[in-house]
Amino acid sequence: MNRFRNSNILGSCAVVFLLGITIFYWYQCCDCNAKILPVKCHDRSSVSVSVRGADLDFDGFDNELGSPTGEYVVPNIVHFIHFGNGSTTFIQAVCILAAIKNQKPEKLLIHTDQRNFDGGRYWHVVRDHPLAEGVVHVEHLPLPESIFEQPLSQGWRMFHGSDIGRLQVLMAHGGIYLDMDSYVVRSLDDFRRYEMTLGWEDVSGGGISNQVILAHKNARFLKEWMYSYKDDYQSREWFYNAGVRPTQLLRERPHLVHRVKRLLAEWTDPVKLVYVGLSKDWTIHYAIHLLINHQYMIGRNLSQTATYPVVFNETNILLYEANIRDMALAVYPFDKTNPL
Repeated sequence: MNRFRNSNILGSCAVVFLLGITIFYWYQCCDCNAKILPVKCHDRSSVSVSVRGADLDFDGFDNELGSPTGEYVVPNIVHFIHFGNGSTTFIQAVCILAAIKNQKPEKLLIHTDQRNFDGGRYWHVVRDHPLAEGVVHVEHLPLPESIFEQPLSQGWRMFHGSDIGRLQVLMAHGGIYLDMDSYVVRSLDDFRRYEMTLGWEDVSGGGISNQVILAHKNARFLKEWMYSYKDDYQSREWFYNAGVRPTQLLRERPHLVHRVKRLLAEWTDPVKLVYVGLSKDWTIHYAIHLLINHQYMIGRNLSQTATYPVVFNETNILLYEANIRDMALAVYPFDKTNPL
C-alpha cells in the first residue's frame, strides 16, 4: 500500500512538472507580441534573440547572413529630410516618386522644419499622385542647433543638421533613409533582413555612403554613430562626421552593418553613369545617389542644348540623351505638372 501511495505521489509530481513546462512554452509561443529568432553569432554559435514588438536586441546578430528565417527586421518606412523653405525641385520630386513606385513603402515621411510645408508645384505632383494617397505624410523635425551641447557650424548647419536628423529619425522609427537626390531603382527589401545596411565602396580607403541607410531603430551602430559626435564633432569639416568618422569606427567593428559594394549610392561613379550616355547599366543598381549638386564632376556637355550644370525641369530634361532622362520618364507623370 505504501509503495502504491508513493508511486502515486511521484506520478503526480511528474505530471505537475510536465504541465508547468508545457504552460511555460505555450506562453512563449502564444504571446502575440513576442517571438524567438535564432541567429548566429560571429563565431557561428547558435543563440536566440527575443523580439517583443519593435524592441529587438541585436547582440550577436549576424549582419552577413541577416535574419535566418528571412523575415524583415527593418520596417518599410521611407524617410526624406527637407530643411529650409525652398520649394521641392523637379529632381527631388522624381526621387520621391521613385521611392514610392519602386519600394512601395507602407509610409513615406517628409521630415521638415517648416510648420506649414508647401513645396510648390512639383510637391503638388507628388502629393496628388495616386500612389501617394495614404502613404506620403509630412512630419515636423526642427533643424538641430547643437549636438551634445556643441553648436553646429553656421556655415554647414543645414548639412550637419541633416546628417544628425537622419540618425534621429532612424532611431525614432527605423526604416529607410534617402537623400532628396537618391533614386531607388528597385526594391530594397533584400536589405530589410539586416540590422543595418550601408553602401561601402570596396576600394582602398573607400568610405561609407550616408545617402541611403536602412536600419532598425535599435541598430547598434546608429547609437555609436550618434555618440561619436560627443567627443569628435568637427564643425569645420563638411563630411567628417557623416562619412569619415563612421567609416573609421566600422573598420574596427564591420560586423555592425551589412555592407553593399557598388550598387547602393556610391560616391563618384554614378556621375558618368547618370549624366553621360544612354544604357541599361543603371537598372542593375538598387539605389543611385544622383549627386545633383556636384555636376562639376561631369566634365563636359552633351550638346549645345544639353549643357551642364543645369537645373532640370520636366521640359529641358527631355533634351538630354542620357540615363537621367530615362530615370525621370520611368516614374514622373509628365502630363501632370501645372504650368508656371
